[in-house]
Amino acid sequence: MIDLYEEIFQQEKEYVESNSKYNVRVVKNNTNTSSYFPIVVCQCSNMMDTDFCTIDKIEQHGELYISNDVFTQDKTVDNKKVASQLINDEITKLVVEFFNKINMKMTMCNLTPNLDKSIIRRTIRHQGLVSHDRKKITRRWKEYDK
Repeated sequence: MIDLYEEIFQQEKEYVESNSKYNVRVVKNNTNTSSYFPIVVCQCSNMMDTDFCTIDKIEQHGELYISNDVFTQDKTVDNKKVASQLINDEITKLVVEFFNKINMKMTMCNLTPNLDKSIIRRTIRHQGLVSHDRKKITRRWKEYDK
């Protein structure tokens, strides 16, 4: 299985945390930081793409799926209250920019219902094909990208 999750996670964490003006934290899925906002929870799944296997079942490409949940609350910045939707939009933009830079295709970007109505949650999913030598990520179904 071709696994780039840790490498991509570290790059995403650095990119989003350093470019956000809202002191965002990017974490993996199993953390106890639910009281800290804004936060991005990143999860990954890997699958072997059998369409790209040799006869001997040696994979040439692997499918990589990454899901980010952006959780935000209203926040006070420089003595001004900033709406959670504005913060969520800014962080979402950074996440999408990062994954566009590494050539992963966005498959979903939706607001997701949350139990606590004071917290906005947006789920963003990306996918790509990773080459066996780990040097290239290909956007799946490129002919449909506009």
